[in-house]
Amino acid sequence: QVAWECLRDPKARKEYDLKLDRSRIRKEKSMTILVEDCSGPEEVLMDSTAALMYTYECRCGDQVEIIILPDEDEFIDCLGCSLVYDSTDLRKQLRTREAS
Repeated sequence: QVAWECLRDPKARKEYDLKLDRSRIRKEKSMTILVEDCSGPEEVLMDSTAALMYTYECRCGDQVEIIILPDEDEFIDCLGCSLVYDSTDLRKQLRTREAS
């Protein structure tokens, strides 16, 4: 029902298509982060929820913080430069380690 409401409204569909295009571009231009490239984990508290934070050193020298929460974005922007990192593989590695 929700999908149909979005698709039948031309304005909502255009907004959805733009969001999807931005997501694809971001994915294509992102760099992958793996567990072995990070330091951590460190326990942090995010809005009363315990989470794990990994730190990755960007090639610009800044520290990129990857906070592992179920609803957290898989893409992380480096605040020191224009690089975007994809934490999808890192999250998969962590799930695999938890399962074993």
